[in-house]
Amino acid sequence: MRALESSSAVVVDPALCTGCGACVAVCPASTLAIVEGKACVAKPRSLLCGHCMAVCPADAIRVTCIDPQTYRFSAPSGTNSQQWTFTIVPTRRDVVALAEKVGGFYRRLNELARKRWLRALLGWVGRPQLERYYRDHHTSVQEAVHAWENDGRDMLFWGAPSVILIGSLPGASCGVEDANLAAQNVLLGAHAMGYGTCLIGFTVEAMRRDDSIGAFLGLASGERIHSVIAIGRPAVTFRRVVGRRSLDPRVFRAP
Repeated sequence: MRALESSSAVVVDPALCTGCGACVAVCPASTLAIVEGKACVAKPRSLLCGHCMAVCPADAIRVTCIDPQTYRFSAPSGTNSQQWTFTIVPTRRDVVALAEKVGGFYRRLNELARKRWLRALLGWVGRPQLERYYRDHHTSVQEAVHAWENDGRDMLFWGAPSVILIGSLPGASCGVEDANLAAQNVLLGAHAMGYGTCLIGFTVEAMRRDDSIGAFLGLASGERIHSVIAIGRPAVTFRRVVGRRSLDPRVFRAP
């Protein structure tokens, strides 16, 4: 749960307030109350979520610390913590520098994965992850590394001119969810603007296991990246939607 902050930023104009109580009903921190027919700030602490301002039919409430310009692009976060981060890698030169760092991690990982004795030892002590990586990814990763080193073919970011990394800071109540929901908004917004995108999970995994990549990008202490998006103008035109496997949702009914 996000820590409450000073409610001094919540301002009610009594001349406009009709006393309808809509703001009181939606306030998750019970900061507001109706006193003598008017809404007022009744507690010293607030989430500063802006629900009261958004619901007021008389436009009588302001949360002065909220920048109205952010309405155009921001979205909800768990307990309104807003502990998300956005790191922009703006040029192809910058993307290549990041790709080299990520590629270095996978070169080292592949060297380890090729050691049969190490895979066996880790499996024996209950850590089969390296064996699974070798089975599922070693060959394709090695092919990608070879393509980059010998042909300059980028099979990590697929030649994208820019990359956006979305993460969270310590203290976020739903950091992973907030970051990934923000990423989905970025994907939808990019599509509407005519851009193509691709989620790069291999970079997320590399950064999870190698803190030097985050340090290279200037991430804050404890900051974690949950989504990496390659973005650019599409090289081809997609003329129809691709298919997906059918869904089989589970339905629970109380006994």
